[in-house]
Amino acid sequence: MKVHNWSEALAKSKLSPERRARVQADVDQELLKMNLQELRKAAGVPRGALMPNVTLPTNEIIDRETFHSACQRVFGFPSFYGRNMDAWIDCMSYLDDAQSAMVSVALEPGELLHVTVPDSEAFEKRVPDVFADFIECTAIVNRRFIDRGSAPRIALLLA
Repeated sequence: MKVHNWSEALAKSKLSPERRARVQADVDQELLKMNLQELRKAAGVPRGALMPNVTLPTNEIIDRETFHSACQRVFGFPSFYGRNMDAWIDCMSYLDDAQSAMVSVALEPGELLHVTVPDSEAFEKRVPDVFADFIECTAIVNRRFIDRGSAPRIALLLA
């Protein structure tokens, strides 16, 4: 029987549950690397180049207020940051403009910001609406960059 879905094939294997979990984690890690390589290629990033990385402290996020506090701190949003998703989109849309002072992370041409989201499943369960808005608004920011003739500039690393 030919199986085209890797997860399905793994589930049907005769491996112990522990070994299956380790294999699945390894596969997930490889898929993440492949997705990052595709994003880097789309952004014109040379192979092996180091990219800026920011870790979103998901353990601190329990509601919208704490989400915006964490983002303001880790992305360096200005004191007048509006603490809503429209303001989040606006600030993140200046990642490629160091002169704007809208974010402390300034990307060089071709750079891609890696945003590590630890314990993403727990984050999603704890505040599903905030998590969904975060994902959607990241896509909106990347769409803004594309509309301006650039490549996507944000890669989310859901851990």
